[in-house]
Amino acid sequence: MGDEFKVGDLVTGLPSAYAIYRYTTPDMVVGEVIYVSQTGEIDIEVLNHTTSRHRIGDRFTGLNPKYFVKVSGKNTIGEGV
Repeated sequence: MGDEFKVGDLVTGLPSAYAIYRYTTPDMVVGEVIYVSQTGEIDIEVLNHTTSRHRIGDRFTGLNPKYFVKVSGKNTIGEGV
């Protein structure tokens, strides 16, 4: 969506992410950008997930940033969100 991400940004997957990714989709309530490559690809650590809670803490690398959007506000990391 034109966002340039930096380490520490909180993100979620856009609906279009379902076509290419399994866990880093809108079901990932929030993930944290932990690395940004020189080409703009991002690595994300899952902080909260609605359908695959066992993936919390997992890291996914080399992701295309066009499938993600920054999130902000409360209730993105808490239990039962």
